[in-house]
Amino acid sequence: MLYNDYIKKFIMSRPTIAEGFANAQKCVGKKVVEVLGDIDTKNKGQVGSKFENHLGIPTTSERCDYPDPGDCKTLKFKNGKPNECCDIIMLQEILHEAMNNVSFRESSVYEKIQRVHFAPINRDGEVEEWTFGETFIISDYDEKWNSIYEQMEKDYNHITERIRTLVNSGGYIRARDVNQGSTVKIIEIRPKGQGGGKSKNTWNGRTITKSTAKSAYSYYFKHTGVKTIWNHYQSL
Repeated sequence: MLYNDYIKKFIMSRPTIAEGFANAQKCVGKKVVEVLGDIDTKNKGQVGSKFENHLGIPTTSERCDYPDPGDCKTLKFKNGKPNECCDIIMLQEILHEAMNNVSFRESSVYEKIQRVHFAPINRDGEVEEWTFGETFIISDYDEKWNSIYEQMEKDYNHITERIRTLVNSGGYIRARDVNQGSTVKIIEIRPKGQGGGKSKNTWNGRTITKSTAKSAYSYYFKHTGVKTIWNHYQSL
């Protein structure tokens, strides 16, 4: 089989974001364990992985879950509202983009979030009572989401400018110094990875996270940012 044919076959083996959304709609209102089977609550990523596999998304090293492109994200809800932040992509693998002033729509962050299929999971009560909530898609190609993407671009520009400033001055990156609190509204960086200093961010051979840092950093949708996205969806 020719390489291009192999790639085409691989891409076609994954559902489009529209197909994934349609499959997810069939789960709305159902109990998670009835759809996905037993859930290990100690394994934080298990629900998301099982759900993606249920939609037909294979477990691969591809950056985006959907080939057209787009990403699928389960969201933790409690009492009908978003209850936590949501990971986007590890900073280290794309740190060169921040340092080289790559624009928002040319960035890997944008590649991941230009379309996002969100699947809320109502985690009220014991795991046996968890249910799938109302699934929805945000898209930079839908004008209804213009204000959200405008803010995300502002957040991205602020974060990457702060990273460049801190690193180029010989300093360290810390979430509070990069995000600067409520300056960023939807996207932020926060620790993710092995704790105890076992994971760290480096640039040109220099460690740019402090020795006291919990771990390396990742781009995230802020908890309040997820609330903003959900509230915007509810208003449409």
